[in-house]
Amino acid sequence: MHLTLKQGAQRTSLNQDMEIFTLANTVSSLVLDFEDEISATLNVTITEGSTLDLFCFNTSNRLSINETYTLEKDSILNLSYGDLTQGETLRNVQVNLEGKGAQVQLNSATLITSDTNLNYRFSHKAQHTQGDMKNYAVMGKGGNLSLYAIGHIESTGAFSETHQSTRVLNLEGSKKASVYPHLIIDNNEVQASHAESTGQMDEDHLYYLQSRGLDVNQAIRLMVKGYLSSVTDSINDEALKTLILEQIDQGGRTMLNVKEIRKDFPMCVKQDAGNGKVYLDNAATTFKPYSVIEAVTRYYTDESVNIHRGDYDLSYQVSDEYEQTRKTVARFLNCEEREVIFTSGASASLNLFAYGWAQKFLKKGDVILSSEAEHASNILPLMKAAELTGAMIEYIPLTEEGELTIEAFKGAMHDKVKLVSIAHISNVLGFVHPIKELTKITHEYGAIISVDGAQSVPHIKTDVKDWDIDFLSFSAHKMLGPTGVGVLFGKYALLDQMDAFMLGGGNNARFDICGNIQLKNPPFKFEAGTPAIEAVLGLKAAILYLEKVGMDEIEAYEHELKTYAVSKLKDLKNVILYNPNAGTGIITFNVEGIFAQDTAIYLNSKGLMVRAGNHCAKILVEVIKTSETVRASVSFYNTKEEVDRLVDALRTITLEQCIDLSIM
Repeated sequence: MHLTLKQGAQRTSLNQDMEIFTLANTVSSLVLDFEDEISATLNVTITEGSTLDLFCFNTSNRLSINETYTLEKDSILNLSYGDLTQGETLRNVQVNLEGKGAQVQLNSATLITSDTNLNYRFSHKAQHTQGDMKNYAVMGKGGNLSLYAIGHIESTGAFSETHQSTRVLNLEGSKKASVYPHLIIDNNEVQASHAESTGQMDEDHLYYLQSRGLDVNQAIRLMVKGYLSSVTDSINDEALKTLILEQIDQGGRTMLNVKEIRKDFPMCVKQDAGNGKVYLDNAATTFKPYSVIEAVTRYYTDESVNIHRGDYDLSYQVSDEYEQTRKTVARFLNCEEREVIFTSGASASLNLFAYGWAQKFLKKGDVILSSEAEHASNILPLMKAAELTGAMIEYIPLTEEGELTIEAFKGAMHDKVKLVSIAHISNVLGFVHPIKELTKITHEYGAIISVDGAQSVPHIKTDVKDWDIDFLSFSAHKMLGPTGVGVLFGKYALLDQMDAFMLGGGNNARFDICGNIQLKNPPFKFEAGTPAIEAVLGLKAAILYLEKVGMDEIEAYEHELKTYAVSKLKDLKNVILYNPNAGTGIITFNVEGIFAQDTAIYLNSKGLMVRAGNHCAKILVEVIKTSETVRASVSFYNTKEEVDRLVDALRTITLEQCIDLSIM
């Protein structure tokens, strides 16, 4: 492709080899967009006396490009790069200053989420040429950086100047940054300099920003913007500058390479291979990465023995791996190992708490405070505890959208409340309840709090010590782990007082024929019988994977994806959104005039997997004024393209189409 630039501004996309020429003695500007996967060459000639402002804006999935710039006499090139790619990047740039008085200014801003190789070279071939190179890069999760910056003043380049400045901010310390600034000087009548710095995020700066009211993600985004500002400030086009800043803000939020992440999940790999399916039911259960599957199968193929019982090496080895998972969970939650109980899932954890604590310590006249948005696994065990003890259940008033506010909670608390039991995140509406503040109020009344974390632990950073909560229940299968295993966290003093729900091998220290039983201390007191060993080992692998991706990054990306989906769905006149303002990846809706299950069946015919019904929260109907809804729920391996599939399907849905499907 051949392009001759005239006076003024232009914009075009590069998707093939391209040659660009400027007209002599003109001032022109060009924005080059790099999209999709690109492998190309770019040759640019800046003719005598002309000036070119060239901005290369790269959001491609993968980039491999060789660029050559030839500057004639008294020409000027202002070359700026915005590399925001989601795939591997290879960029080779050769700038030849062949005419006397030629000048080049190169500014490069790069957000790195995949392996990136950047090679920049200035060759000063004529007298009185000037070259200034600034490279600024921010490294996220998922990629290493190799950067060569070479300034070469040849013997014919007397009275020339070449200067370099390279700075790399590494947000992920495990990734490698290899930076090679280099000067080659073949003439004595010149000026040359280079500076290079590579380092991790300044924790003092981060703390300062957080002390001013910013959360960690906001603070990181601000630091990334500031770090790259020397490049973005050089952009004269305000509309383009705004676009670049938005992209940098988005990258600073997540720094996730979703395309690479999907390669870790066999279910995603099959989808990307063309099976036409889109999974949007992550609130029900999540896909499993290869590392989790391998941990489970490794137990069955290489380590299939029992734990805590065998007097041989392999049993000891597997027992140690099992207990290492307990340590991993404790680190993940920020609690003590002895406060982590393995159960068969969140339902079992909530039932264990209701039996072991609520049924033991509640009495007639006591009040259990909960909400109408609770899942059956939380509220039903409490109803049974109330029935057996004579306690009563009261419900915190929710807003019209179904959100629980601090003000409403304060109004519902009183001296008879002995137990507060609520979900951190509603499984229907996705609101994040202010658990730390609610816990503080609960404790001021001398009550305890039990938190259903089934929807929160997989999606946001959990800190039980900071929040000061008393109990927390969650499942592995909603956080990339296997089915059949969950966790009950409890403060040790409270666990020590609780009754065990089950008795048997493994949880007793001794018993005799007279019926005297001495149970072990927590957590083993609550873990009778042979557990799901392979599932526990898989849980460890799941947590390690989540930690590798980063919980802050997961939360930010899923919120971004939810916001994107809501912005698209709001444009559809036939869609009723029930939770547009919720801060998580749960999207609850109905299509006007169509039953929720019929909508789900129609979406299934389009390859979209969602959930329809009351989602096990049967008393929420009084709040949202509908008995059934459709729930789409995203995870960090979902994409905007998958959201677009959902929106497109809902745009064309009709009652007649749904009826045809039900008849078939």
